Amino acid sequence: DTGLRLPSSVSAALLAGVFVLGIGTGVTVDSQVNTNPKDLASRDAVDKNAPNPTLCTKYGASAMAFDQRVFVSFNPFNVYVAQADVKPACVLRPSNVVPVLKDERKLVNDSEIRGCKMNMNTWAFVGDLNDQPQLSCVYKSEDAQNEFLGDPKRGIGEDYLDDDRAKTGKATGKLVKDDLTEAQKKIILDMGDKRMGG
Repeated sequence: DTGLRLPSSVSAALLAGVFVLGIGTGVTVDSQVNTNPKDLASRDAVDKNAPNPTLCTKYGASAMAFDQRVFVSFNPFNVYVAQADVKPACVLRPSNVVPVLKDERKLVNDSEIRGCKMNMNTWAFVGDLNDQPQLSCVYKSEDAQNEFLGDPKRGIGEDYLDDDRAKTGKATGKLVKDDLTEAQKKIILDMGDKRMGG
């Protein structure tokens, strides 16, 4: 035997290190790779589960619809919230509503399209367009923000931080108390301009 031979303590330590590295790599890969089809861990998974997925990605955007009921009793006053029902959905771009929903499938009529468009809205649906879908005229919130990118404790709504916002010097970009949002103000101004012929 003329080959290079490591001392037994070094080779045991090296073997143990490789073993630990292998276990660590396996755990990392297993926790990062989503193999369960019921988990929606990526945009691609949401796109694939949207109703009419090809049409949805071509003419709009896949989405999730949250159906939730809130019950209010008055004597005694209580608020009860039902568990949310999450369904795959699709939001159509406004320019595609007429060809997709009215012309091709005859699911909406002219007056419904006008009524929805008049308020600068578009249409969304849950369920297959060819099998009695649930259609909704939806409003795009200009003030919607991705709270995952900012401080999630700020701008949520009425909470104890609202009164202290001026002290922190950090603006959330949202108006949550006693005022309209910037998008709501813009809509009201635009509607006034249209009425005045401006």
